[in-house]
Amino acid sequence: MAPAAIDFSLAELATGVLMGAAAAALASLSGVGGGVFFVPIFLFIVGLPPNVAVGSSKLVVAIVSIVSGLTYLKQRTTRLSRAAPLMLSMIPGAALGAYLVAYINPRLLEVVLGLFITYYSLRLLAATARKALARGEQDTTGGSDDGMEGARPGSRYLMLATGVVAGLFAGLTGTGGGAILVPMLTLLRIARLKEAVAISMLSISLGAVVSAAIHVWTGVVDFGAAAPFALGALIGSVLGPMIAGKLSTDALRPIVALVLLLVALRLLF
Repeated sequence: MAPAAIDFSLAELATGVLMGAAAAALASLSGVGGGVFFVPIFLFIVGLPPNVAVGSSKLVVAIVSIVSGLTYLKQRTTRLSRAAPLMLSMIPGAALGAYLVAYINPRLLEVVLGLFITYYSLRLLAATARKALARGEQDTTGGSDDGMEGARPGSRYLMLATGVVAGLFAGLTGTGGGAILVPMLTLLRIARLKEAVAISMLSISLGAVVSAAIHVWTGVVDFGAAAPFALGALIGSVLGPMIAGKLSTDALRPIVALVLLLVALRLLF
């Protein structure tokens, strides 16, 4: 049986919409999907039980990934052909991870993944600091997104392998694939940071929809509690890509780094 709907006052409705919009904008700016924001919101602010908080979050994350992914496509930040291999390969990777979780200690993998994301986040912040110190001087970094050389076009096989690995870790740890995809896409020089964010949002959309549908089917989504945040997410999921399109890579880099650090802290602690 689905949880009872929550009745919101006008003030609570407005607060939910604003929080949903802000969380969705940050999620779509950083490519992480949004679970890092919405699960704590539903758990600690709305006060839902843990399983219902996760299920309701999955519904909102599905909205964020679809709307922001389509917005990035409309802006031509990336192409569907770039994300398609990841969308397809993440599914078997996630399925394998969900199967192996019974045989592998997920806590150890959470720590490994948390350390990897921390390393990547600190690398982005270091690149931001270097840029700030070099401001006004000639830029000798080649316009790279994270202190590396410019991105190279990713082969289809490399994209497929990246999707499998991202899906595998997502399935093993329960972490959204976006937090894994953005670092992998840039570190492997498959895409620059802005396109990596766009590809990530597109790539996780299919899995997010399937996950949300399962949670709806099993009755652990509180539609009444989720409605204001979902409405805000519709707004934020359009605003995020619009803001990203206007920001320079130098301005976007610390935003991605700080959001990913939140994911890392959640994994580590």
